[in-house]
Amino acid sequence: MKQTNEYTISQLMVDDHKHIMEHFTTFFMLVNKDKNESLRVLNNLQWELERHLLIEEKEVFLTYPVQSSNDQKMVDRLFADHHEILEKIDSLQKEIKRDEVVDCTSLKALWLRHESFERDVFYPAMDIVVSDVKKKEIYQKVNTLIEER
Repeated sequence: MKQTNEYTISQLMVDDHKHIMEHFTTFFMLVNKDKNESLRVLNNLQWELERHLLIEEKEVFLTYPVQSSNDQKMVDRLFADHHEILEKIDSLQKEIKRDEVVDCTSLKALWLRHESFERDVFYPAMDIVVSDVKKKEIYQKVNTLIEER
């Protein structure tokens, strides 16, 4: 199927990832320096991430046309990554509240690996295998949800 440049799911979701990365960057700069502010930023990050993940899981992942066990493994991996990212954020929130020194290395590595996989593998594949009509429908729905934030 020919890719419609006007409605690339890749660009839409990568742009939303950039918004989330701004929250990550701010949190990584504040953690272990300012407890209250880092907790506030982490809470905002969690909110933005949960919103993003809900949109991604319901409107993007579930519309991916799974045609092989490899396709299913790819989608399952993305869901598992989301779960693990949220678990790590919950854990960090607890550590900050207990005034512990927080190590964000594993969260940072997981997010970067996950984001890279979506950006370089999943979204480009989706832009190729999904029909132009379905792509336009997904794009418009997701774009509306993203703009409402």
